[in-house]
Amino acid sequence: MIPYLCNGVKVSEEVTLKIVCRSFCCDTPARSFVKGVKGHNACYGCDKCCVKGDYIHNKVVFPNNNAELRTDENFCSGQYKDYHKEASPLLELEIGLVSSFR
Repeated sequence: MIPYLCNGVKVSEEVTLKIVCRSFCCDTPARSFVKGVKGHNACYGCDKCCVKGDYIHNKVVFPNNNAELRTDENFCSGQYKDYHKEASPLLELEIGLVSSFR
């Protein structure tokens, strides 16, 4: 883990601020970028579940509303091979990369 995240941010000799990140608020393209995953219009593009989309009339639709939900643990361990594009720098923060995004 990054030391300054554990120890807070020192703003002066007397003052150190503790920073807690509860959630991220991003538009859809930014969320895909910072998480290192495929976009919302990809076949496995849903952020919350593992549904596979189908191409119908030049767009991706998600007909199955009963798919397995994604978990923070499986995301961080890289188990979603069809969803991940690259390792996210946010993995170092040890936060929920599924549950911390709205």
